[in-house]
Amino acid sequence: MKKIRFFLLILMFPVIVFGFWFEKDENKKEAVVGVVSLSKVDRSTLKGFKEKMSRLGWKEYDNITYIDYGPAGKIQKLDTKIKPLIKHNVDLIFVSSTPGTLAVKKFTQNKQIPVIFAPVNDPVASGIVKSLRNHGGHITGIKLPAGDAQRFKWLKKLNPTVKNVLVPYTPGDKSSEVSRKEAKKSAKAIGLNIIERPILKDEDTPSTLKSLPNDVDAIFLPRDSTIESKIDDYVKYANSRKIVLSAPSYQQVQKGALFAWGFMHSEIGKQAARMANLILNNVKPSDIPVEVARNYLVINMKTAKEIGLVIPQSIIRKTHLIVKE
Repeated sequence: MKKIRFFLLILMFPVIVFGFWFEKDENKKEAVVGVVSLSKVDRSTLKGFKEKMSRLGWKEYDNITYIDYGPAGKIQKLDTKIKPLIKHNVDLIFVSSTPGTLAVKKFTQNKQIPVIFAPVNDPVASGIVKSLRNHGGHITGIKLPAGDAQRFKWLKKLNPTVKNVLVPYTPGDKSSEVSRKEAKKSAKAIGLNIIERPILKDEDTPSTLKSLPNDVDAIFLPRDSTIESKIDDYVKYANSRKIVLSAPSYQQVQKGALFAWGFMHSEIGKQAARMANLILNNVKPSDIPVEVARNYLVINMKTAKEIGLVIPQSIIRKTHLIVKE
């Protein structure tokens, strides 16, 4: 009798295992996330987002799929990246930059596809959400902290002799408008003169820099994804002139800008992933308030040496991150 029972158990074992596997597979959550970005600058944000999503249990090629057609490169080309995502009926759209988010909002307004932006400079002023806490819509995400006014103060502290500051910008970029407004107010308060230059096309950057007056002694890059994507041109020019280049994020300091009082793309991506995890677990975007990112003071000591600038120890002690290579 015991032998018969044992034999029956052997026969039933594959059925039990298969049934357990089938039930587990049926209950397994899967998601499709569309990705929208404006420039290569945004790839670091996406990397941080994916890393955190993986730690939260959303493994790429397992239970989550990312549909990513790459950076649009120009604001005018954003629509061509968004339309295919809408057709794919994605569960969520992860978008970087203010222009990108505005474009995504236009296509998702009536479809109510959940959207997470990471980051946007000022989502209320840009018309993306009505308020940070009770926005009541299908879009939420990460707002950049106020920082451009303080960044101008750091610029003056790092080089007290600065007088004339170039601020290049992309016409029509809402984030850039907010950034420049804050910067101009701060510059006026501390006695700095701003020289604004619109950059209409990517290829205009080198010619704009060549045509600058000789008394420009610093460059201040606004929170403008298109401008940030040309960081190599600004680093080359600033270092050749031995002048201060101030950037909005850690990523540009890694590329050679002297300093940033601003955000870290990868950390913002991780912050956004927590929101995405909630939405993919059936929390409504309208129930998730917009969060604010954190500012960091970052200084590139190699660049400081290259332009002949001595950084006081009092400032180094307040620095969150130092880039040495």
